[in-house]
Amino acid sequence: GYFSNLSRMASGKMGTTTFDDMVYTRPDMTALQSTLEESCRIATESTDIREIEDAIWEFYEAYDNFYTMMNLADVRYCADLTDLYWQEEYSYCMSHSSEADAGLDELYYALAKSPMLETLEGDDYFGEGYFDSYQGESVWDETFTDLMTRESELISTYYDLSRQSLELEYSSEAFY
Repeated sequence: GYFSNLSRMASGKMGTTTFDDMVYTRPDMTALQSTLEESCRIATESTDIREIEDAIWEFYEAYDNFYTMMNLADVRYCADLTDLYWQEEYSYCMSHSSEADAGLDELYYALAKSPMLETLEGDDYFGEGYFDSYQGESVWDETFTDLMTRESELISTYYDLSRQSLELEYSSEAFY
């Protein structure tokens, strides 16, 4: 459909970047939140399908950038667990990953309330019934988000302990 064709076109216009040429920029969570709020506003208020498309793509781009930066920080940190800069950047991203995921969920809930829902569930966009599971309440309440954030903290702690273990003699009591 049209929307999936847009996806292919969007991914094609980005081109190819080698890993060594990838530039890390710490994700701006305030900007991500602002983009989300505007995208949700348009999703629930607009009757212009092209404006809704643009709003969806605007958030998708911000969301994808967040995860690209998080994965880049992860790879660079895993390559050298003693590099505290990458440890901090990866921890920062991990601590905000539940916020990014909750944002995507929030956008889909907003799209489910769109005056253009019938069009959005057409063959040219998401498909029939796509937003059925986005009726009612989201699972991304404060408790769920807090648990996801805690999981991210535990993963960061694991990486930190792995880094510390590199300084210890393997199989020593301190190692274990």
